[in-house]
Amino acid sequence: MKADEPKASKTGRIHLKPDSVVYVVCPADFKTGGTELLHQYVFCAKQHGFDCRMAYIDPTPEKNINPAFRKYVDSYCALSDIIDDERNVVILPETYTGLLFRFEKVRRIIWWESVDNYMKEASIGFNLKRLPDNPKGHFKNIVKIGIRYYHVASMRKIKKLADWHFVQSRYAKDFLESRGITKNVFFVGDYINESYLEGEIDYSQKEDLVCFNPAKGKRFTSKLIRRSEGITYVPLVGMSNEEVRDTLRKAKVYIDFGNHPGKDRFPREAASMGCCVITNKKGSALNDEDVHIDAQFKFDQKRKNIPAIVGTIKRCIASYDKVIPLFEEYRSRIRKEKSEFEADVRNCYEKD
Repeated sequence: MKADEPKASKTGRIHLKPDSVVYVVCPADFKTGGTELLHQYVFCAKQHGFDCRMAYIDPTPEKNINPAFRKYVDSYCALSDIIDDERNVVILPETYTGLLFRFEKVRRIIWWESVDNYMKEASIGFNLKRLPDNPKGHFKNIVKIGIRYYHVASMRKIKKLADWHFVQSRYAKDFLESRGITKNVFFVGDYINESYLEGEIDYSQKEDLVCFNPAKGKRFTSKLIRRSEGITYVPLVGMSNEEVRDTLRKAKVYIDFGNHPGKDRFPREAASMGCCVITNKKGSALNDEDVHIDAQFKFDQKRKNIPAIVGTIKRCIASYDKVIPLFEEYRSRIRKEKSEFEADVRNCYEKD
């Protein structure tokens, strides 16, 4: 070990020296729940005294910090500015594990925010291997280089190159364990926007509305809607954050029959606004830790279950006052997530 290299931690935590820098890699000016979490992480880490910096993959003077994230960060560096030194740490979202190859010395962490997104990108890379080469193979090689450096690495390479892993959900932890990754794994959760936790819900003002995200599970949701005569569905699309929040505040039910690649925010936001939440059993929704709702509100996503799902939606609307207390424990957990996140961030590290 070099004299200036961080020593191994006896506690299992990530050891930082006084001049260590933690870089969090993220695409510039891209607003999703996942990218917001990366910015929240930088904000929280700095609050705890760590030198933590946003490292944008593709910043320009016109495209850098998304306006919605300026409450978290006011500065950034470019990916090319990361100092490849043993003292430093770089955190890579799972869809950019291809960047593992870019570094030689810096210690590397993969943050598994979305298992499904990783699998989707990995599938693209796998299928590319089956493409026939053109006479000189130029096109295929160019695309392969792009996937290698800017998208995902294979699990074999990840096991070799990643020093630690962050998991945002039980679903992600189970995914890593199923692939033999059980050591150097930290749980680092997240929390919903605090505007969803402010004030009290006036249950008397609730309307007979069912909200859904049309970007997820569109085909199955369309079947539900066609079989739901007399029910008013509201797609959460083309709205500002405030409009989404206010719509959920009025609604009695939120349904989500899309994929659940991590511990999704929409179900938690809906629950915090006093909605009954009904989901399938895909991804993180299968386990009780990530989507903590009673089993009677989770369904196998099959055509034969549509009558039962519609019946449950109608029951939530007609007997809302009796049903909504069943979601109070879920809401209670959601209210604690910010303080738990802050503890997660702090407990990953130890400093000289």
